[in-house]
Amino acid sequence: MTALVAWWGALDGGGPTVGDLLSVRAVHRMLRIRGYNHDVAASSHDPQIRAQAVEWQRADPSAYSDVIFVSGPVIGGSASLRALLGRFDRCRSIAVGVSILPVSSPDRWLPFDYCFASDGLTEHFADVACAAPLPTVAHTPGSNLRLGLSLRGPQREYGLNACLAERAAELVGVVLEALAPEVVEIDTRLDRSTMAADAIDAAFASVDLVITTRLHGALLALRHGVPVLALDQIAGGGKVQASLRQLGWRQVFRVADCSAQDAVRSSRELLELAGRRAARAAGRRARQGAFSTLRALWRCLAQDGAFS
Repeated sequence: MTALVAWWGALDGGGPTVGDLLSVRAVHRMLRIRGYNHDVAASSHDPQIRAQAVEWQRADPSAYSDVIFVSGPVIGGSASLRALLGRFDRCRSIAVGVSILPVSSPDRWLPFDYCFASDGLTEHFADVACAAPLPTVAHTPGSNLRLGLSLRGPQREYGLNACLAERAAELVGVVLEALAPEVVEIDTRLDRSTMAADAIDAAFASVDLVITTRLHGALLALRHGVPVLALDQIAGGGKVQASLRQLGWRQVFRVADCSAQDAVRSSRELLELAGRRAARAAGRRARQGAFSTLRALWRCLAQDGAFS
């Protein structure tokens, strides 16, 4: 039994993020510890998995029993994702830590034999990025408030009118004016950031508060014990709200329903001692949930009786 671990970072135009990469690291580490043979679809973004990297376009499909697609949205309109799954269509297909788009989206697609999705289906599984090892960082509080800002921008896969990114930016502007912090912009896109993956991850630990419209922006902050004001910019709520509320994090708002006063008040509350304590507790729950999802993935892989 041999698995091919694939992700958006191995696809043309995939827009890989540090959260996706940490999820791949977590799955890779679990499979290695369990002794499950596997390769990782090639990417130039991480030396930690380079030793087992392959070019999936040239790999022999008959060499694999499973394809495990890790993290990110499942977009039916992606030609590269369809090409990947089409090439390995004789393999058992498994998705973990992915988002299944709502039925209202023209790109909704569910092509997998097994799907451990963080949102979009009846049963939700915790995102696995928090199971990746933490980088060694130390944040020494200073006299100036440092605020990490990680915004997603437009999300066209949810439909033309479903993404309220401009409203989210307006709320952020009000908070910045009220708090007057030192702003640390954290771009989680690996293909356009000037920082390596571990440096991006560590940036979330270097601030006092994070404001984000990204699910992984919120999860990476919480796993470092940093409070986060999470804004879900999808009308009706998307994966940010679904995943964080399941985690028990209360400071997540749909931007359509969030007033500027709500955003400022919540940000100030998060900077208090209770906010930091809540963030550390939520980070522990996020890690526990991530390992629970990995155990579910392992049970799926082992169900043929070859492993136990």
